[in-house]
Amino acid sequence: MAGRPLNRDAPALVLGLGLLALAWNAVSVSARLPFLHKPHQVLEHDHLRYLEMAKGSEGDPELARQSPYCFRVLVPALAGALWRAGLKLNLAFWLLTNLALLGLLLALERWLSVLGFALRERLLGIALVGLVQGLVRWFEYQYWMTDPQGLLLLVLALVLLHRGRLLGLGCVNALAALVRETHVVLVPYVFLHRLRLYGWRDAVRTTLLVSLVPGLIQAWLHHAIVPLSGPSLGAAIVDNLGFRFRHLLDNQLYLMTLGTWGVLLPLALLWPRRTLRHALRRPAGFALLCAVYLSTFLISNNNERPLAYAVPVLLPAALHGLERLRRSSGLPFAALALAVLGLQLAVYQQTLFTGLGISIYQPFNGFVTVLLGSVYLGARALLARRGRARPSA
Repeated sequence: MAGRPLNRDAPALVLGLGLLALAWNAVSVSARLPFLHKPHQVLEHDHLRYLEMAKGSEGDPELARQSPYCFRVLVPALAGALWRAGLKLNLAFWLLTNLALLGLLLALERWLSVLGFALRERLLGIALVGLVQGLVRWFEYQYWMTDPQGLLLLVLALVLLHRGRLLGLGCVNALAALVRETHVVLVPYVFLHRLRLYGWRDAVRTTLLVSLVPGLIQAWLHHAIVPLSGPSLGAAIVDNLGFRFRHLLDNQLYLMTLGTWGVLLPLALLWPRRTLRHALRRPAGFALLCAVYLSTFLISNNNERPLAYAVPVLLPAALHGLERLRRSSGLPFAALALAVLGLQLAVYQQTLFTGLGISIYQPFNGFVTVLLGSVYLGARALLARRGRARPSA
């Protein structure tokens, strides 16, 4: 007797895979630290600000009002409300983070669906991003951060934009303004997406409409909250540029490419000319990618976390590359999917998440570089051989 169609079970499969990805990452972290570990056991410092913000008047004002953290008010406020309702503060942050991460994985599946990917590709996409450290594992480790909610809202905004639900998009953008300022990377995407579909007038009008309330919220936050400490924007840029150029070859170049994305990057660049042509024809995604990388390179003192905001561009590009590889090589999808997952798992196992300043000092990994470089060159050689054989077939 024939079984039920796979698509009928899609919601359960997607939810189950999302929960599995969260469990995998939680177990990976708990192998090194207690399951609900304490703030001092994480050798990074950003989360200390959010903890003090959540405590309200009981918090340390020097940390709670440090720029730019003090303007990211929503997540600490929610954690603080749960704490005052009787929940342990660490548990409150952990729950908020894991709900946001699950929502992010489900939203990414919807995003891939909007872009026209089949169910099997969407499921593979969830599995792959579950093995991208800056998207999931890092936040099981440093679970007090605001990025999971920021990433979720960014992907939701893209889904709503492509579905033409501008009121919903405006509401999501307004909410995102209370989470963190990184959501501004969406603005060039909105403009260029509407420009390609509807022309200049609509692009300008839509971008202004969906950005007006978030802009006012950010202006109000910066007026109402006076930071007590924290570097100026100019000082942060000078400091970050100096660090990145000093360490460009020994870790920064690696960490901004293979070290963050693993197999997603070589898959996305498997056809470099075609990728470039696609970027020129549909520049919105390329603009989002550039905005994320530019803001990371100039302002952020981390790498994997801020670069994760480019996942709505890199993940579809990687899946397109895999599908073209399947068609060109004649290899079955299942075999390619298993190979790609195996490669991503190898990168995941090699990537460090504990250690002082590891979020910016992640060391260059020769094994990962040689492994992915060899696979990339092998795939290119296979495609070239197939291309030469095809005319005589």
